[in-house]
Amino acid sequence: MEENFRIQSIRKALKLTQQQLADSIGVSKQYLSKVENGLTELSKEKATLLCKTHGISFDWFFAGYGQMFFEDADYAERLFCGSNDRKRFVSLIDIYNLYLKKVSTVVDEKYPEATLDDKIKTTQMLYMQDCLNDNFAISQVEDIKNKPEEDIDDKFSNKIIATYYFLTVQNKEN
Repeated sequence: MEENFRIQSIRKALKLTQQQLADSIGVSKQYLSKVENGLTELSKEKATLLCKTHGISFDWFFAGYGQMFFEDADYAERLFCGSNDRKRFVSLIDIYNLYLKKVSTVVDEKYPEATLDDKIKTTQMLYMQDCLNDNFAISQVEDIKNKPEEDIDDKFSNKIIATYYFLTVQNKEN
């Protein structure tokens, strides 16, 4: 699906007019109309803002896979319901810390000048995508913790670098 169709799909799913969606990301209705008609591209900055503002999955918007929306309500319910709330919360924090460690290792190798803030931003994005899409099992935390750094699979390393590049390097170039 092309970007213009994705934006139309988002607007229709949110039941917004072009003016309302344009206002939410700080562009004119005319500009948004041109984007939806495929006459121009939405800037990466505005596309990122669109995703963040409306809970749109970056994977879905930029790569066309997964679900359109993060399911925040379902996530919060899964996070804080049941008798094991504290244990689950601690496990999620452990997983986040593991993501931060893995992201730092991979990013430092390719971008030694990377700032801590940029690594945290990358970690947050990857963690939210995986956590909200249930791409990991909390029962696997110990396996992840014990996995040597050199065993980070290429697919995850590539995802880390692509996310870091998109969030930091590409935005600095624009």
